[in-house]
Amino acid sequence: MDYGVDVSNHNAVNDWAAVRGNGITFASILLTQGDYFASPDAAAQVSAARAAGITPGGYHFGDPNVSVAANVSAFVTRATALGVLSPGSFLPMLDVEQSSADGITWTADTADAFVRDWIAGVRAATGVRRIAVYANLSFWQGLLHPDAWADGDTYLWLALYNGSPGDTGGYTHPRLALHQHTDQGNVPGVAGSLDRDVTVGSFTLSDLTLTPAADTGGDLLVALEQWKQDRIFERILSMSQGVAGQNFDGDQFAREEQERQALAKQVTDLATAVADLAAKVDKISAGGVDTADLAAQVAAKITVTGTVQATGAAPVVG
Repeated sequence: MDYGVDVSNHNAVNDWAAVRGNGITFASILLTQGDYFASPDAAAQVSAARAAGITPGGYHFGDPNVSVAANVSAFVTRATALGVLSPGSFLPMLDVEQSSADGITWTADTADAFVRDWIAGVRAATGVRRIAVYANLSFWQGLLHPDAWADGDTYLWLALYNGSPGDTGGYTHPRLALHQHTDQGNVPGVAGSLDRDVTVGSFTLSDLTLTPAADTGGDLLVALEQWKQDRIFERILSMSQGVAGQNFDGDQFAREEQERQALAKQVTDLATAVADLAAKVDKISAGGVDTADLAAQVAAKITVTGTVQATGAAPVVG
């Protein structure tokens, strides 16, 4: 088992080193709620937790009264700014619970669709695949139906306050990975009580930590797309300068444009291959494939060729 905590702006953590000394290895930290709240303590909590050797991650308190897109945008913007979507961070989490104070009420008509679309939205915006969904036992038993949206990169997080770490009250699911067993936990370095969590079954912190191969495909695709757009702009600028100076060579432009189109296709093929590889890394590792040999094969087969001179070079993929 790996032990962790989840904290919000309502928790006063005075000494993260003491928290780490109590065997806590991960912390999920409230970043945002709906599209109208960002925790003022999140930045300091993330920084201090990481400095103490605790793996920090961010979570979002969902609000179905606000569009899914707005919920996604608020979280992604904040999480990106705080660096908790980068490799080495704890996976992002969607918190699904009622809040009468905020007018948040989940129903069978809203819950599953919201969760499904939030996961898809975060993945599309960031490239991060691994995402956790948190809810209490009654939600998991009746309101939420994870078989409809939980794939191999989705992890369920059960809130069941029984004071018995790992005892999920008889609730089981292949993707059940975390148990919040108390909201009255006492941890050195924290003033007052807080939520405590533990990994469940065969899941470990390693499974719940973002990695470069599996969780940064979006960053690569964004970089490649930006590179292509920059090249197009530079070529248009070059053409306009050539025409103004009466030095435009149509045949040369045609040849260069053909070369650039061929290179652009190779870059696109590379991006697709890397994204496919990233999506299969966990499955490959689980199957016992020699990943070093696989990496050598990929390096040999996926090679960008061509010459890019005045228009710049493609980004390094590594």
